Amino acid sequence: MEQTLSSTQSKIFTIESISLGTFLGGPLAAGYLVYANLKTLDEPQKALTALWMGIIGTLILFGTILFIPESISSKIPNQVIPFAYTLAIYYWCKQYMDLKIKKHLENGGIKASGWKAAGIGLVCLLISFVYILILTFFMPMPDQL
Repeated sequence: MEQTLSSTQSKIFTIESISLGTFLGGPLAAGYLVYANLKTLDEPQKALTALWMGIIGTLILFGTILFIPESISSKIPNQVIPFAYTLAIYYWCKQYMDLKIKKHLENGGIKASGWKAAGIGLVCLLISFVYILILTFFMPMPDQL
């Protein structure tokens, strides 16, 4: 009984908060926010998988973006990629987490702050920026190969 009470009082991010954090911080933020929710929902194995997917998604996304020739990347509007991964995580959460989040909240769970999700997104953005700097300075670019 005590364990159930404490798990329903745990904070959980709404899909909108996850989407905001994802837009700001990319796949890394999405992975972390979904990880936090799945931990709250007592699904630790799925939570760990979500975290790893966010890390791997970030590495692949930014690694790929840096190696796209400028002749192609200059034709893609800057907003397309963030909107695409935000939309993808929004619909994934709608499909797989929406009912669990609603049930958690109906059972007395607490919504995590949207500001916290935004802060997590900004921290993940900073981490991603450092990753991009490392790639930029230490990896040969396609025209240098």
